[in-house]
Amino acid sequence: MCNEIDQDNELKRFAQQAIDAEGDHDDPKPNQTTQLVRLADQAELWHTPNDEEYASVPVDGHIENWPIKSHRFSQWLRRQYFERHDQTPNAFALKGAQEQLGARAQFVGNEHPVFLRMAKQDGAMYLDLGNEHWECVRMAGNGWSIISDPPVKFRRPGGMRPLPTPSSGGQIDDLRPFVNVQTDDDWVMVMAWLLGAFMSPGPYPIIILHGEQGSAKSTSEKVLQRLCDPNGAELRSLPRNVHELMLAANNSACLAFDNVSYLPPWLSDAFCRTATGGGFSTRRLYTDDEEVLFNVQKPIMLNGIDDIANRGDLLDRAIVVHLPAIAEENRRPESEFWEEFDAYVPRILGALFDIVSSAINNLDTVKMDGVPRMADFAKWVSAAESALGWPTGRFLEVYTRNRRTSNELPLDASLVAQAIMNAKGNFTNWSGT
Repeated sequence: MCNEIDQDNELKRFAQQAIDAEGDHDDPKPNQTTQLVRLADQAELWHTPNDEEYASVPVDGHIENWPIKSHRFSQWLRRQYFERHDQTPNAFALKGAQEQLGARAQFVGNEHPVFLRMAKQDGAMYLDLGNEHWECVRMAGNGWSIISDPPVKFRRPGGMRPLPTPSSGGQIDDLRPFVNVQTDDDWVMVMAWLLGAFMSPGPYPIIILHGEQGSAKSTSEKVLQRLCDPNGAELRSLPRNVHELMLAANNSACLAFDNVSYLPPWLSDAFCRTATGGGFSTRRLYTDDEEVLFNVQKPIMLNGIDDIANRGDLLDRAIVVHLPAIAEENRRPESEFWEEFDAYVPRILGALFDIVSSAINNLDTVKMDGVPRMADFAKWVSAAESALGWPTGRFLEVYTRNRRTSNELPLDASLVAQAIMNAKGNFTNWSGT
């Protein structure tokens, strides 16, 4: 252990010496690499617990966080150099500067966790709006506000899309016409999943939308995703392996899968670990014996015509909602639907943030009779009941009923179970294979 500490201190000493050398402005003709490193003095260099190297850079009056080896940071460096020297640096110098700055971030910079879309710190929730000003929403027990200098560091993958700027004065029932639910119980379950997606960290429930053709399964799923994590790849096809699932989970705050007809056992298990938290490992590229570890917790949405979940461990984590078919006379053009939805989104988001703030305020006072499988999720939604206008205990009542019905799905899918249930009234004693 001492050797490891000594080695780390030695690396930091060498890195600092390199930095001091870079800062020697007596060099009459510094090369492009040195000039680029000096231009990055205004950036904060840091690393994550997983040793990812980042820079927080000032851009047009706000701070942006980018991996040092990313294209965005490279473009920022090129711009600084161009504005100073009226020419662009060569590719070799740019790469060399990124390598040196990465060493500084790794061995001298502070360590910070980095978040995607949602974060929690000191009892408050922070939601990255994803806009060009790098604004976020701070939600606490006393309400919500839009801020431009959050105390947490967010990252932005390429597929991330911005949320509209929320506004006050709306109500959450404005959302109901855009989600094709028929019963009040189903509405409670949809709202519960949406609120669960704003917990940080999870565990998160998995919502499964069932319905025949023409029941707006995909549209309802898109509506929910656009409220919590708009993405360039809105609805995905199922991943072919765990590596693809982890890649998607690492770059999205919410995973939405469309038109699912069958879940293989390995994927059902992987969804369980992704929703409630679990570790995955895969071989690091270009190595024989090094692992890359992923620890993720993400809310998941699935939709399909058939009953796609029939394994008990997945159903224990699931909310199952059956959507009715939309009558032909009630259909309308998709462009019209989305135009109306987009007009309502700022007010819906404002109402949603009011509810999240209320849940934060009430969380420590929630008392539940019995603890269900997803206890943290159940407590979180129960804390929001007063803001939703639900009587105390309404969510747990509906959630318990939904889980009981969902857990009957494996019996419905089993020929043996169906035969036993159909025959149970026809005899008093029976033996056989």
